[in-house]
Amino acid sequence: MSIITPIAPRLFAVFIGLAVPSLFFGRSVLAVMIGLALICLLLTEERFEHWRRGLSRLHTPLGYLILLTFAGWLPNVLVSLDPLRSLEAAARTLLIIGALTGVWSAFNSNEKLIDIALKALIVMSAITVVIAVLSMTVWPELFWVLKLRGVQSTRVFTEMKPFASLSALVIPVLIWTAFRLPLRWSVLSVIGIAGFLAAVWLSYDRAAIAGIIGAVICVAIAIASRGRSLKRALPMIIVAIALIVVTLIWLKTTRMLVRGPGVVDWFAPIWLLDFERQTMWIYAWEMMKQSPWFGLGINTINLVSGTEAIMPGTRALEMIPGHPHNWLIEVWAETGIVGLLPLLTTIAASFWIALQRFRADIGDDALVSLAVFAGYWASGLFNFSYWSVWWQASFFLIAVLGLSLKSRPKPHAPL
Repeated sequence: MSIITPIAPRLFAVFIGLAVPSLFFGRSVLAVMIGLALICLLLTEERFEHWRRGLSRLHTPLGYLILLTFAGWLPNVLVSLDPLRSLEAAARTLLIIGALTGVWSAFNSNEKLIDIALKALIVMSAITVVIAVLSMTVWPELFWVLKLRGVQSTRVFTEMKPFASLSALVIPVLIWTAFRLPLRWSVLSVIGIAGFLAAVWLSYDRAAIAGIIGAVICVAIAIASRGRSLKRALPMIIVAIALIVVTLIWLKTTRMLVRGPGVVDWFAPIWLLDFERQTMWIYAWEMMKQSPWFGLGINTINLVSGTEAIMPGTRALEMIPGHPHNWLIEVWAETGIVGLLPLLTTIAASFWIALQRFRADIGDDALVSLAVFAGYWASGLFNFSYWSVWWQASFFLIAVLGLSLKSRPKPHAPL
């Protein structure tokens, strides 16, 4: 151990930086990267201090809210169709947060480690987006070979959506590094940003677009709220409005011929929000009424009788295919009002703390945290299950990186 310990901190930072973009190669690769990072953290000389200092953050208002949220999730276990499944999902979320408090402590005690992690993130992002774009345009065989599924020319489309969804989380960090790190790293950051945007466009990932728009709007509001910073906020406001307008025009143009089953009074035009999601949400809303206070049980909404029925207008899509593709509806239906309200309070408190940090002129790096938060919660209104381990882990990892950034002027170092 004495031989490993001196290099353990650097390896820890490298694995943390590589982790989220490595999702391109599979969720198991993401898990391995996180596991290796935590092992390296346990091999550092200050390992006990990191965990102690990290867990001490639970003795803060935000920490108490997190614990209160977990407590609010427990009652639904008693009424769940699968109590162990529900308890596992809730405990897993708390465990991820607890583990990453040690990661946060390590980064905040050694600024060199955050630099190493950021550079690893930049390199892995640039590599994976290049492979992703090539796979979706001219060389699909590359994707299938890397997925160990042989040489095939099948078009890569929906398979890329989980990776494309990371754009709402990773792009804010890459924008920060593009302006703060030396030129060679700035160039790679720009490649990563452009590649993620291309992946979003090519995969037709509307949830990721929603996340990006949410992040831009959040940053614009934050800048505008900083007293006399309206002039600084104006470009961001213009960008946000332009993004919304362009997205609406794009959706209207490309989806104007989309039709739903029969004559249904949809709550939104189906060119804007597909009828499949609207059907899921309406169905889940009706299910909420079965247990409005304590919910149906975490991660079990698809186990309720009737959810396996085929959705009208589709060939094989179930009414709730695993989850309702909306974290708000999912948490509400599965944990009830008792579980949802503490979570909403915790989310609001997280935004408020980051906003106050930015308004106190501690550093523009706080904008990264705000953008990551907004990107995650906005895109989560349309995509993956809130209880999905890889999605939660990706968010918390990038959030930890964002919270660990330190403001600095952009260096003018040579290549």
